[in-house]
Amino acid sequence: MAKPKSHKGRREKGARGEREFFSILNKFLPERLRLSRELAQSREGGSDGSAAQCQIEVKRQEVLRLNDWLKQARLSANGSGEYPVVAYRQNNEPWRCVVEMTPVQLAAFMRYTQNIGDTVASIERSISDLPK
Repeated sequence: MAKPKSHKGRREKGARGEREFFSILNKFLPERLRLSRELAQSREGGSDGSAAQCQIEVKRQEVLRLNDWLKQARLSANGSGEYPVVAYRQNNEPWRCVVEMTPVQLAAFMRYTQNIGDTVASIERSISDLPK
């Protein structure tokens, strides 16, 4: 059985996860939307990063606690109108993102993405060789 990580070890794994996630995401964002880790803000209870109307919490953990993580992202958004987002990855799994939105927001998103489906498919093809 694996030895549990120390607090420092968990914190370092989380920081590596944030760098990895933002590095992947930034490859596909225009310069004006690029994300960076918000160290001071995250230490004070804010999100790990924000851009394009999203407050992003990045989690690199084996045990999934999506409800807790979404609550944390929601608190970071703090009524700003930004979308709470949780990006997470378990060992040997790809990154996944959960965006919290209402059914009306989802309908608007679906209508918008109908027009960019080809772009999304193209991006997904280009990242298929990125590390998982």
